[in-house]
Amino acid sequence: LHHEPPSERTVFKSQMAAVGCLLLLLTLLGLVVLLVLGAVLDPTGTRGGRAEQVGFLLKDDAFQSGSRALSQDGARQLKQIAGRIRDVRVPIVVATTSNAALDEGRRSEIHSQLEQQGIQVTPGRIVIDTPPAAWVQTLLGIARIAWIAPLVVFLILQGLILATRGKPGPGTTRVD
Repeated sequence: LHHEPPSERTVFKSQMAAVGCLLLLLTLLGLVVLLVLGAVLDPTGTRGGRAEQVGFLLKDDAFQSGSRALSQDGARQLKQIAGRIRDVRVPIVVATTSNAALDEGRRSEIHSQLEQQGIQVTPGRIVIDTPPAAWVQTLLGIARIAWIAPLVVFLILQGLILATRGKPGPGTTRVD
Protein backbone atom coordinates (compact mmCIF):
# COMPACT_ATOMS: atom_id res chain seq x y z
CA LEU A 1 0.00 0.00 0.00
CA HIS A 2 1.11 3.48 -0.77
CA HIS A 3 1.05 5.76 2.24
CA GLU A 4 0.97 9.48 1.70
CA PRO A 5 1.77 11.72 4.66
CA PRO A 6 -1.21 13.81 5.72
CA SER A 7 -1.18 17.28 4.28
CA GLU A 8 -3.73 19.92 3.45
CA ARG A 9 -3.70 18.73 -0.15
CA THR A 10 -4.36 15.06 0.67
CA VAL A 11 -7.13 15.97 3.11
CA PHE A 12 -8.70 18.18 0.45
CA LYS A 13 -8.47 15.42 -2.16
CA SER A 14 -10.08 12.95 0.25
CA GLN A 15 -12.89 15.35 1.06
CA MET A 16 -13.57 16.07 -2.60
CA ALA A 17 -13.64 12.35 -3.38
CA ALA A 18 -16.10 11.77 -0.53
CA VAL A 19 -18.32 14.66 -1.66
CA GLY A 20 -18.20 13.38 -5.24
CA CYS A 21 -19.26 9.90 -4.17
CA LEU A 22 -22.05 11.35 -2.03
CA LEU A 23 -23.34 13.45 -4.92
CA LEU A 24 -23.26 10.45 -7.25
CA LEU A 25 -25.26 8.46 -4.70
CA LEU A 26 -27.75 11.31 -4.23
CA THR A 27 -28.07 11.67 -8.01
CA LEU A 28 -28.90 7.98 -8.29
CA LEU A 29 -31.47 8.22 -5.49
CA GLY A 30 -32.89 11.38 -7.08
CA LEU A 31 -33.26 9.53 -10.36
CA VAL A 32 -35.26 6.79 -8.64
CA VAL A 33 -37.49 9.41 -6.96
CA LEU A 34 -37.95 11.20 -10.29
CA LEU A 35 -38.93 7.95 -12.01
CA VAL A 36 -41.49 7.22 -9.28
CA LEU A 37 -42.87 10.77 -9.47
CA GLY A 38 -43.09 10.53 -13.24
CA ALA A 39 -44.95 7.23 -13.06
CA VAL A 40 -47.38 8.47 -10.41
CA LEU A 41 -48.04 11.94 -11.84
CA ASP A 42 -47.78 11.11 -15.55
CA PRO A 43 -50.42 13.26 -17.28
CA THR A 44 -50.52 10.95 -20.31
CA GLY A 45 -52.37 8.41 -18.16
CA THR A 46 -55.58 10.42 -18.58
CA ARG A 47 -57.72 11.13 -21.63
CA GLY A 48 -56.96 14.82 -21.33
CA GLY A 49 -53.24 14.14 -21.05
CA ARG A 50 -53.15 11.85 -24.08
CA ALA A 51 -55.21 14.37 -26.06
CA GLU A 52 -52.86 17.18 -25.09
CA GLN A 53 -49.84 15.13 -26.21
CA VAL A 54 -51.24 14.79 -29.75
CA GLY A 55 -52.87 18.23 -29.96
CA PHE A 56 -56.46 16.99 -29.57
CA LEU A 57 -57.20 18.96 -26.37
CA LEU A 58 -59.34 22.05 -26.89
CA LYS A 59 -58.79 24.24 -23.85
CA ASP A 60 -60.83 27.27 -22.83
CA ASP A 61 -58.68 29.59 -24.96
CA ALA A 62 -59.71 27.66 -28.10
CA PHE A 63 -63.17 29.17 -27.67
CA GLN A 64 -64.40 32.74 -27.48
CA SER A 65 -64.79 33.82 -23.87
CA GLY A 66 -67.97 32.36 -22.34
CA SER A 67 -69.14 31.13 -25.73
CA ARG A 68 -69.33 27.89 -27.65
CA ALA A 69 -67.91 29.55 -30.79
CA LEU A 70 -64.31 28.79 -31.68
CA SER A 71 -61.66 31.49 -31.52
CA GLN A 72 -59.21 31.93 -34.39
CA ASP A 73 -56.65 29.75 -32.62
CA GLY A 74 -59.35 27.17 -31.90
CA ALA A 75 -60.42 27.09 -35.56
CA ARG A 76 -56.80 26.60 -36.58
CA GLN A 77 -56.39 23.80 -34.04
CA LEU A 78 -59.62 22.13 -35.19
CA LYS A 79 -58.36 22.25 -38.78
CA GLN A 80 -55.19 20.44 -37.67
CA ILE A 81 -57.27 17.91 -35.76
CA ALA A 82 -59.47 17.32 -38.81
CA GLY A 83 -56.39 16.54 -40.90
CA ARG A 84 -55.18 13.90 -38.45
CA ILE A 85 -58.38 12.48 -36.99
CA ARG A 86 -58.34 9.34 -39.14
CA ASP A 87 -54.75 8.51 -38.17
CA VAL A 88 -54.85 9.26 -34.45
CA ARG A 89 -56.90 7.04 -32.15
CA VAL A 90 -57.18 9.53 -29.30
CA PRO A 91 -60.51 11.20 -28.48
CA ILE A 92 -60.97 14.91 -29.04
CA VAL A 93 -61.21 16.40 -25.57
CA VAL A 94 -63.06 19.61 -24.77
CA ALA A 95 -61.71 20.96 -21.48
CA THR A 96 -64.31 21.28 -18.75
CA THR A 97 -65.43 24.57 -17.29
CA SER A 98 -67.69 25.29 -14.34
CA ASN A 99 -70.66 25.52 -16.74
CA ALA A 100 -71.83 22.05 -17.85
CA ALA A 101 -74.26 23.47 -20.44
CA LEU A 102 -71.44 25.49 -22.03
CA ASP A 103 -69.22 22.39 -22.10
CA GLU A 104 -71.92 20.38 -23.88
CA GLY A 105 -72.50 23.25 -26.33
CA ARG A 106 -68.80 23.36 -27.13
CA ARG A 107 -68.73 19.61 -27.68
CA SER A 108 -71.71 19.91 -30.04
CA GLU A 109 -70.04 22.80 -31.86
CA ILE A 110 -66.90 20.73 -32.46
CA HIS A 111 -69.02 17.84 -33.71
CA SER A 112 -70.96 20.06 -36.13
CA GLN A 113 -67.79 21.81 -37.37
CA LEU A 114 -66.21 18.45 -38.18
CA GLU A 115 -69.36 17.26 -39.95
CA GLN A 116 -69.37 20.46 -42.03
CA GLN A 117 -65.88 19.48 -43.17
CA GLY A 118 -67.21 16.07 -44.22
CA ILE A 119 -65.67 14.16 -41.34
CA GLN A 120 -67.86 11.53 -39.72
CA VAL A 121 -67.15 11.36 -36.02
CA THR A 122 -68.01 8.17 -34.18
CA PRO A 123 -70.11 8.59 -31.04
CA GLY A 124 -67.93 9.07 -27.98
CA ARG A 125 -64.97 10.40 -29.98
CA ILE A 126 -65.54 13.96 -28.76
CA VAL A 127 -65.59 14.03 -24.97
CA ILE A 128 -65.62 16.55 -22.16
CA ASP A 129 -62.84 15.97 -19.66
CA THR A 130 -60.50 17.81 -17.34
CA PRO A 131 -57.17 18.87 -18.81
CA PRO A 132 -53.97 17.79 -17.06
CA ALA A 133 -53.02 20.07 -14.19
CA ALA A 134 -50.32 22.57 -15.11
CA TRP A 135 -48.67 22.16 -11.70
CA VAL A 136 -47.80 18.55 -12.53
CA GLN A 137 -45.60 19.57 -15.46
CA THR A 138 -44.08 22.35 -13.36
CA LEU A 139 -43.34 19.94 -10.51
CA LEU A 140 -41.74 17.40 -12.84
CA GLY A 141 -39.64 20.16 -14.44
CA ILE A 142 -38.43 21.36 -11.04
CA ALA A 143 -37.70 17.76 -10.03
CA ARG A 144 -35.58 17.26 -13.16
CA ILE A 145 -33.53 20.35 -12.36
CA ALA A 146 -33.20 19.44 -8.67
CA TRP A 147 -32.08 15.96 -9.67
CA ILE A 148 -29.12 16.98 -11.80
CA ALA A 149 -28.17 20.45 -10.48
CA PRO A 150 -25.97 19.36 -7.52
CA LEU A 151 -23.90 17.08 -9.72
CA VAL A 152 -23.48 19.79 -12.37
CA VAL A 153 -22.40 22.32 -9.72
CA PHE A 154 -19.88 19.84 -8.31
CA LEU A 155 -18.42 19.16 -11.75
CA ILE A 156 -18.15 22.89 -12.47
CA LEU A 157 -16.31 23.36 -9.18
CA GLN A 158 -13.97 20.53 -10.12
CA GLY A 159 -13.26 22.34 -13.38
CA LEU A 160 -12.53 25.55 -11.48
CA ILE A 161 -10.04 23.71 -9.28
CA LEU A 162 -8.20 22.55 -12.39
CA ALA A 163 -8.37 26.01 -13.96
CA THR A 164 -6.96 27.78 -10.89
CA ARG A 165 -4.01 25.50 -10.21
CA GLY A 166 -1.11 27.59 -9.02
CA LYS A 167 2.27 27.65 -10.69
CA PRO A 168 5.23 26.43 -8.64
CA GLY A 169 7.31 29.20 -7.14
CA PRO A 170 11.07 29.60 -7.57
CA GLY A 171 13.02 26.76 -6.04
CA THR A 172 9.95 24.52 -5.60
CA THR A 173 8.72 21.65 -7.64
CA ARG A 174 5.16 20.80 -8.37
CA VAL A 175 3.99 17.50 -6.87
CA ASP A 176 0.76 15.96 -8.15
